[in-house]
Amino acid sequence: MEQFTSLLQRLDAGSILACMALMSFAKNILPPLPSDALMVFAGALAALGLVGLVPLVSVCALGSTAGFMMMFALGRYSGSSLQSRERVWIVPVRSVQVYVSAIETLFQRYGYGVIAANRFLGVKRVTVAFFAGLSGLSVWKTSACALCSAVAWSAVLVCVGYTLGEGWKHVLAYLSVYGSVMFVIVMVLLVWAFWKSPLSGTQTTVSNTSSPVSNSSSTA
Repeated sequence: MEQFTSLLQRLDAGSILACMALMSFAKNILPPLPSDALMVFAGALAALGLVGLVPLVSVCALGSTAGFMMMFALGRYSGSSLQSRERVWIVPVRSVQVYVSAIETLFQRYGYGVIAANRFLGVKRVTVAFFAGLSGLSVWKTSACALCSAVAWSAVLVCVGYTLGEGWKHVLAYLSVYGSVMFVIVMVLLVWAFWKSPLSGTQTTVSNTSSPVSNSSSTA
């Protein structure tokens, strides 16, 4: 983190914008990257006049949206090959299908609001993008919702840094707590969605329909 902040301090405005766009993009692929904390720090730099506030929010939002849509495209175009493969990356296909079913249940319940809220979901936003692509959602609606989400999140973090100035580090602890809380909330929602998903229902239906057969055979 210190290396990133010291680097940004030595750059001109154009280079700061380029670095923040790249970091926001890469965050969708490598979640551990500290792009959120860097947005707060970049906001503090904007307060010092080293970079423009509006351009900073814009490049962060566009970079984040581009990264989200790349993961969305990866999920969309890898979906057709799932049935013929045993694993997706290192995840068993059966687990992927269950996860997709749970995500689809959330989409049925909350619509594209899941996409609109994705930047506020912590680490799970990466899987939202990938599995949203697997679910076959509209590209245009998804990109519009992802952009709105990215603009809102980027504006919040940058403006917090802009307001705090040199005290920007005080918000990092709150970001960590927020990420942990959102992780728990999202996991609870996914567990609920799994039990409501078609795959879970199919398993229940199969077990129920098999009972009369066994009963009739035992009666015979």
